[in-house]
Amino acid sequence: MRILTIVLLQLYCFANILPKSNIRAPITESKSLNMSEERFHSLIDKVILSYQDIFKLYGAKNFNVFREWENSQVNAATRKKNGNFEMIVYGGLARFEPLTDDGFLLVLCHEVGHLIGGAPTYKPLNDASSEGQADYFSTSKCFKKLMSNEKISISSKDDYDPLALSKCEESYDKKSHDYKVCLRASRAIESLSTTIAKLSGLKSVPQFDTPDPYVRRLILFNGYPTEQCRIDTAFAGSLCPKDYSDLNDMALYNKGNCSVPGGDFLGLRPRCWYVPREDN
Repeated sequence: MRILTIVLLQLYCFANILPKSNIRAPITESKSLNMSEERFHSLIDKVILSYQDIFKLYGAKNFNVFREWENSQVNAATRKKNGNFEMIVYGGLARFEPLTDDGFLLVLCHEVGHLIGGAPTYKPLNDASSEGQADYFSTSKCFKKLMSNEKISISSKDDYDPLALSKCEESYDKKSHDYKVCLRASRAIESLSTTIAKLSGLKSVPQFDTPDPYVRRLILFNGYPTEQCRIDTAFAGSLCPKDYSDLNDMALYNKGNCSVPGGDFLGLRPRCWYVPREDN
């Protein structure tokens, strides 16, 4: 009975990017002046247009998005149900003060990652990528794809984290568009980090230069990594030079990802939640 319950929950419950919180961001919030309902829909449309055809390659009949602009919840979620891929996005998330437009896109990318981000996957059904993998996919694939046709200008280096500057330069040619996307991703990750810290009641915000030192013996398939580990993972994804068109496989751990078995050294999934393994 317990196994059946778990199966039913995974079939019909949404996978949220953030643990449930009582914090709300109603339309009266000050950020509503910056995040309009029109902008909310426009950012969601950007993700839909980028991935609706790709979802079909993974067996989706339809991609249904429920846009809850008036809902004050600070979250977003996805699920697979009756052959459809579904996402629900709450207006409270878009209005939440620390989250920028790019941070909002990063959240949506995380949700896309649950649907097609590849292994590791939630057990026992293996139909949704694990939280850590969805975090990794959000920057290693999705954000890069969304930014592929954007004109990105690099402002003063003082506007970027020093470690992000050096690591992005290590992974990409400084004259390339990929380098600019990497730096822009770092700002989006910082926005997400501040958001997670505020929602989780952390005393300090996870930083790029304070990585989670924990080394796991087993992959964290179900549940959330620590807040710091999640930021480490998103940062690592932004540093993986694999092309966003190299699609992931829900049954394979290394396809499309930077990996130890693949001989990669940059952009590896952190050991605070992931353990390198060969694909069968």
